[in-house]
Amino acid sequence: MVDTSLYAAFLIAAFALCITPGPDMMFIVAMGGRGGPLTGVTAAFGVACAMFVHSVAAALGLSALFLTLPALYHVLRWAGAAYLLYLAVKAFRSGAAPVAADGTADAGRRRAFWRGAVTNLRNSDTCASSSSCSASRSRSWASW
Repeated sequence: MVDTSLYAAFLIAAFALCITPGPDMMFIVAMGGRGGPLTGVTAAFGVACAMFVHSVAAALGLSALFLTLPALYHVLRWAGAAYLLYLAVKAFRSGAAPVAADGTADAGRRRAFWRGAVTNLRNSDTCASSSSCSASRSRSWASW
């Protein structure tokens, strides 16, 4: 049985994560504003697919790997920060073409999907939150 104080703390943390916009939300809004609503939905689907990858990795023991090799987590965190910085610089330097009348952009929906997925996969906060939720289970499973 789960302790009610731990469950309440988990619910508060989950709520705070849900209402706080992060780089994924900013990316989705930017893609939707640049390429139209369908491009924004496609980018959101890419982010959701990457969240699924995070969930599967956490279920398979990614948190145990991070507990064993903390340097690996720091490498992943800095790589994600560098990628987000690269996207920001690229966005500011690009002379983006205006959105066409039918709501499509030059980049395309496939590119929006993959950029959304990579943005989420390299987001260290998402990786940390998904692996930290399973860290306690990894410790208890390791004792079996």
